[in-house]
Amino acid sequence: GKKKVSPDKMVEMQAKIEEERKALETKLDMEEEERNKARAELEKREKDLLKAQQEHQSLLEKLSALEKKVIVGGVDLLAKAEEQEKLLEESNMELEERRKRAEQLRKELEEKEQERLDIEEKYTNLQEEAQGKTKKLKKVWTMLMAAKSEV
Repeated sequence: GKKKVSPDKMVEMQAKIEEERKALETKLDMEEEERNKARAELEKREKDLLKAQQEHQSLLEKLSALEKKVIVGGVDLLAKAEEQEKLLEESNMELEERRKRAEQLRKELEEKEQERLDIEEKYTNLQEEAQGKTKKLKKVWTMLMAAKSEV
């Protein structure tokens, strides 16, 4: 004969679906928190990067001012100019390093976002599946009731 689904079984299935949904929702919340943390970190690094660029610019200006003085003031300022140049070089390297870090973080952020979208899609599919099963169950239940009333 046909497989019958008891009302208890239906309730159990509903509860299971609800439980899975809750688990997914808490996971989504966690993802959100991680994303916000990553975003804040990225903003901080971008601020650092900007600061480094400004420092770099100011060093460039100091250097060019020094070079003008060297032409005017004579030999002993050359050593100072070289020192500034070295600082500028270091500043350049640090800038590049920060740029790389910011880029890496941005990538991580994109991956997290993709992960979250995948989870949301899975969640939507689960919901649709659950709705489909619920419909089917109602239909079976109605048929069962109809069959009972005929007996």
